[in-house]
Amino acid sequence: METSSASHSKYRLVVFQEPAEIEPVRIMLARELAIHPLDALRLVAHMPGILPGLYDAGQCKRILDALFEFKLPAEARSLETFPDLSRPKLVHEFTLTPGGLNICDVIRKQTLNFLPWDQIGMIAAAKLELPDTVSEYYAPGLVAGAVRGVRRVLGGGALNRKERIVSSPIAPKGEAIIWRKRPHGVFRLSEDKLRYDILGEHRAETASDNFPRLLRWLAAGTETAFLPDSSLIYLGRKGGEIPVYPDLESLTEMATMELLRSWYRADRSEAQDTMS
Repeated sequence: METSSASHSKYRLVVFQEPAEIEPVRIMLARELAIHPLDALRLVAHMPGILPGLYDAGQCKRILDALFEFKLPAEARSLETFPDLSRPKLVHEFTLTPGGLNICDVIRKQTLNFLPWDQIGMIAAAKLELPDTVSEYYAPGLVAGAVRGVRRVLGGGALNRKERIVSSPIAPKGEAIIWRKRPHGVFRLSEDKLRYDILGEHRAETASDNFPRLLRWLAAGTETAFLPDSSLIYLGRKGGEIPVYPDLESLTEMATMELLRSWYRADRSEAQDTMS
């Protein structure tokens, strides 16, 4: 757990595994936090994940000690070190330079933000669901007449509006969250919002083909950025289906959790090396 000399510091609790048994963990949380059993059950429902709320150092120590007894990997991070990936800035155009990623103004081509390669801490890519397109169907004159005739024979009336509505699914779109370590910054690449002029002769006809190409160029520029499994799949470095999330918030939650998990593993590895 993060240490701090300030007794009033607040922390976020992160649990990296689902409990084998819910009831003992629920009882422990209700006891240590002095909360209602139902509120404790809601906290357990967030495991694995980031528990809602802020906690003081004493609460964190007692809960982490108890979770250790339950063999549940967990940690507490102070607000100062907790990654905030919310409210990312939408990127429309960028260039790649030897020093890093240069985010540009679409019209004037002026630099808006610069991300040095060694300061890009994570690239989290996946796909987002899109709502179906809804249209109203109007049959041509002859077809409409034939349909009305058949419906009269069968005892039905004219097509109502609900029956004329046609819903067409749309393929999920690519999305990526880029986190800059210092100074802190969060940026968003959206498949249907990007300009792909940077690809030059490698530019394809569709955004769905251009987006992964642009991601591969971007990932090749930084050797230190953390890439969650979803990004590795998107880049073709790992097998499997690209995960699809219902919205940007869900993607952000995944990215935050995977970044925290990578830090936790690195901290444990460093601790083991020190002990050995």
